[in-house]
Amino acid sequence: MTTPVSAHAAVLLANGKVLIVGGSVDRSGCISCTATSGAELYDPGTGTFTATSHTLVGARSSPTATLLPSGKVLVAGGGVTPSGGPVRTAELYDPVADTFTSIASTMSVERQFHTATLLPNGKVLLAGGLTTAGSVATATADLYDPATNTFHATGPMASTRMHHTATSLGNGVILIVGGTMQPTSPLGETSAELYDSTSGVFTLTGPLATGRYGAAASPLQ
Repeated sequence: MTTPVSAHAAVLLANGKVLIVGGSVDRSGCISCTATSGAELYDPGTGTFTATSHTLVGARSSPTATLLPSGKVLVAGGGVTPSGGPVRTAELYDPVADTFTSIASTMSVERQFHTATLLPNGKVLLAGGLTTAGSVATATADLYDPATNTFHATGPMASTRMHHTATSLGNGVILIVGGTMQPTSPLGETSAELYDSTSGVFTLTGPLATGRYGAAASPLQ
């Protein structure tokens, strides 16, 4: 990369390139570290990174980046500065214009260390996360509708969590697994739940045999 960062987000674009956005310039990914507004593109054809023509509208550490059916990318939440904490704002990246644009609508709460998952209907589920630096996680959730470019609340989840996983099962159901409730002395959660995009309801499932946070999850074929 042209600039060393941690706690960034990366997403594969429709053109085959990878967009890397935000992150922490302190390289530790901590809650109180200074965020960056920088963004880069990785081109697998040349094996090179280049800075985007424009930076993010706002600096973000540990945001989410979700590819939309339109080819644009929703960049949401994240933390800003040691004194600023998590944010509820979001912006769109247009790969054709190579620009970032603020979204006037905001999430219902601030979010950092949350998840953002594309639903089959084209909407994006944003779940959990940290709302205030040093506090406990939230159980709230939002839906982003690209047709109206707006957010509205859904859920809430059965449990508060951040650093969890959210995996689309391909049938309009999202599996939410693990995470932790607090950033200080975190303990991995064993609980898991399912989000039904038709009803907008979360229901408990599982649990995990071993509590975990900061893990990864993937659907199998």
